[in-house]
Amino acid sequence: MYKRQVIYTLLKPLLSITGNLANAVGVPYFTTRARAIQTVLFVPGVILGALLGGTNGVAISVDLVMIIGLGALLLQVRAFIDISLSRLFRAPLLALAAGTIVGWYGQRILIHMHISPWGMAGIIGGGFIITYTIILFGLEYKEYIEYAKIVTRLLATKG
Repeated sequence: MYKRQVIYTLLKPLLSITGNLANAVGVPYFTTRARAIQTVLFVPGVILGALLGGTNGVAISVDLVMIIGLGALLLQVRAFIDISLSRLFRAPLLALAAGTIVGWYGQRILIHMHISPWGMAGIIGGGFIITYTIILFGLEYKEYIEYAKIVTRLLATKG
């Protein structure tokens, strides 16, 4: 079940930030509308998910409700802010896919060795984190350099 919650965990901060952005530009009803859509879909989605897939079904339905709410909010906010959805999601999704593949293959290899569950989790998790970080940094290198310059300037003006 915890694997199913990765989507929720990754998208929840984006939903919160996008909601804050809608509030900052003076359209808080965008957030209200997206949350209303999520609320209407949540209860039947959870019930249907529980009936069809038990705990995993509930986790998947929560993920779907999160995706629908985020999609509704992003589509509304695009009227005020120039957002490239492909640029927003491409690099993290590619890094996530690569990290997941490394983790999956790592699990397939390590399952035959006599490693404790904690050791296996550490190795697989470490492989995922390293892969995700390298790919994300490689694809968004220029943005990270720009952020570093901004932070350096801000710190220099405070000192």
